[in-house]
Parts: sequence; C-alpha cells; structure tokens
Amino acid sequence: TTDLSFGNGAADSAFSIFAVLNVTDTAAARTVIAKLTTNPDSEWGFRSAATDVVQFFNVDASVPTAPERDSNAAGSQGAWSTRGVSYDGSGGATSMNGAAIYQNGAVLASTAFNQATYVAMENGAGGVLIGADNSATPTNFFSGSMALVMVVQANLAAARFTDLNQISRSYF
Repeated sequence: TTDLSFGNGAADSAFSIFAVLNVTDTAAARTVIAKLTTNPDSEWGFRSAATDVVQFFNVDASVPTAPERDSNAAGSQGAWSTRGVSYDGSGGATSMNGAAIYQNGAVLASTAFNQATYVAMENGAGGVLIGADNSATPTNFFSGSMALVMVVQANLAAARFTDLNQISRSYF
C-alpha cells in the first residue's frame, strides 16, 4: 500500500514520527509504530529495542538491508515522555546520517548504523501497525501506554519537536 510509504526503491522521502508514551521496562523490543511485514514489503520502524535504546530503522527490501539509528543510552521508562525521530529522506549508503532521535523535545545522542548497500525504502504492500511490527504476524508488542502517535511527511526541525513536547506534556 502507498499509505505512509516514504520510498520508491530509488529514493526516500522525508518523514518524522512523534509519540507520547509511558514505556514499560521489559527485556524485549517494544514497537511504537512500524510499516513492516515479511520482505519484500517492509519499510520502516520506530521502537525501544530489547536493550532499551530508542531505535529507528529503514528497510531496503530488495537488498535486503536495514540501516538504523540507535540512541546511545536507554530511553525514558516508567513515566510519560515524548519521543520522536526525523528523517531527511537522504537515502543511500549513509542514510542514517540524515536521521535524529528526540526525547522530551531534545535531541538524544545517537549513533548511525549505516549499510553500504542501502539505496532506498520500497513501496511495499505491508500495513502500518501502532504498537507492534510485522503486519502479517504481529510481534514486538508495545509494553506500556500510548497517548498519541503521529507521522508527518516532513523532516521536522528540532524546534518543532520542542514545540510538540511542550504542547503534549501540558496534558499529562
């Protein structure tokens, strides 16, 4: 499906994700939102990894490879927080250099794990799931509470994540 697809196999498009979460500390991956299924229909995902780092990744299903950006430290757990990621759509072997991870309106120190063979996401037929990945057989269920998840087709600047954090945190 072309819904929430940000690649055409040759080039990626910019997009950002923002969420208001209370993540439970567990020793498992906890997906916030993802457009994943079995290859060749996977595209992207945003989650807490089993190691508790905040993780964003894209999938080039034709290779297949999945570059990712991981926070250098564990994300907030056990309390309401905001998290987000911005991706500039740069694609290519250094695609994750164009991604940034945010928590509570501030950029989190993170590391890009680029893949030399990555070109771009592909417009796969997989559906988008909130709170799990793999639309064929859901896995990596989110543990905790979610109040808001949004995806926008733009590379949001750091100031926008600060604004979104201030607005949404006034409600909890």
